[in-house]
Amino acid sequence: MRFILAIFLLFGLLFAKDITKTPPLKALVINVPKGDVLNIRAKPSYRSKKVFFLKNSEVVSVNRCIKVSKKSTWCNIEPFGFFRYKDSNFGRNIDSGWVNAKYLKPIYKTYASVEEDDPNAEGVSCVYVLNCKNKICNILNEVSIKRSKLKAFDPYGGYCDYIALPWKFQKYKDLRFLVLDIQKWTNLGYVDKMKQRIHPKNGILITYYTTFARFNKHFSASSFAKFYENGKKIYWGVSEGRGDKIYLSLEEFFSKFHNVNAPYKDSIKRVNLSRYGFPNPKGKVAYKIKSLHKDNSWVDMVVVLQKYKEHYYVVGILFDRWSI
Repeated sequence: MRFILAIFLLFGLLFAKDITKTPPLKALVINVPKGDVLNIRAKPSYRSKKVFFLKNSEVVSVNRCIKVSKKSTWCNIEPFGFFRYKDSNFGRNIDSGWVNAKYLKPIYKTYASVEEDDPNAEGVSCVYVLNCKNKICNILNEVSIKRSKLKAFDPYGGYCDYIALPWKFQKYKDLRFLVLDIQKWTNLGYVDKMKQRIHPKNGILITYYTTFARFNKHFSASSFAKFYENGKKIYWGVSEGRGDKIYLSLEEFFSKFHNVNAPYKDSIKRVNLSRYGFPNPKGKVAYKIKSLHKDNSWVDMVVVLQKYKEHYYVVGILFDRWSI
């Protein structure tokens, strides 16, 4: 039995990644004794100054790893995610630090932002990394990127302008993250992403009003993409008060409510769907994104979701408008 175990350990060592050559994008803190903490050092040495500490199960972004001795490897790490305050993670004005790699579980499959070669490039491109080996990371469509050009990040902090994400990884554990993405896709015109998330059988209902009772517009995934791309004007009813006829393309429709801006999941609340008059509400859930309006009028975006097979899809969008 010991001989067999030794063989498995030997093969594990032989085929393990050398993290000094190909560092993981992020890592999980492990092996810290109960009641203890993992100290983060200013330099890769136990004698170096402590800059902060970590606890078991915390996640960090990994920059690089080096061999300090035959038995000791250290990694330079920093807080995971771009929208966490430094002083709540590593201490004030501390960007990064060093920890012994034996307390880290490497993670190569994760979200990452891409450092552009062009300094004038607009926006931040982000990808989902499938694997990394020999200083190269593989992403979608068999595309390869140098590990040195990638940086792990929190995908739901509003950091990325463009995210390439394989379908099989789009199962959201927290539906508020899906709602955030839907808001972003409609606001920025990511038609292909919206097309993937419109219910395959039921399509999507969209209305200009605060309930689904009047002037509903129904689209399949393909017709939504078609109408959005060709810019055709759609009749949405008449304005309240003046009674003007409302003609807007889908792009104009969503642009009209671009001020619905919710970069954080905590601004999204689940709401009672029955109050909005959505047809056949059974089996559907609704979330409202609170607008950040600061004037005397505001618009809250309501997104209706329904599960189909193993994924949730959008089946309705309305703008809960109110004016004073």
